[in-house]
Amino acid sequence: MPGGGSARTPSLCLTREQHLAARRKHKGKASTRPGRGRWRAPDLVKRDFPAAQVNRKWYGDGTEIPASEGKLHLVSVLDMGSQRVLGLALREHHDAQLAYGALAIAVAVRGGADHGASTYSVVSLSRM
Repeated sequence: MPGGGSARTPSLCLTREQHLAARRKHKGKASTRPGRGRWRAPDLVKRDFPAAQVNRKWYGDGTEIPASEGKLHLVSVLDMGSQRVLGLALREHHDAQLAYGALAIAVAVRGGADHGASTYSVVSLSRM
C-alpha cells in the first residue's frame, strides 16, 4: 500500500481515537442439563441419532435469538432421514404453544399425500 501503511491502519486509528473495543463473547448457561431433577424423559433413540429412512426419527431443537426489542425463540423440527427442517415456529415466549406450532407444521408437511415434500413453512404464533 502506498505510504507504507496497512489497509487496517485507518480503522485501527479511528477505533483507538474513539476508545472502541470489541465486545467479548458471553458464555451463557446451558439450558439442558441431563440427569438433574426428579423426572427425566426416556431416551427412546438410545443416543443413536442417524436415521436410514425418511420419517423414522424427528428431532426438535430450540434457540434463543437476541433482537433489538427483546428475545425471540425459534423452535424447529428436523427429520434425520432426509436431514431437512420440516417445521419451525418463531415467538416472543418459549412455551408449549411454540413447540406445538413447529410440530403441527411438520406433521402437515410430512403427513399429507406428498411424502417427498421438501419445503417448510414458517408460522408466528404470537397471536394464539
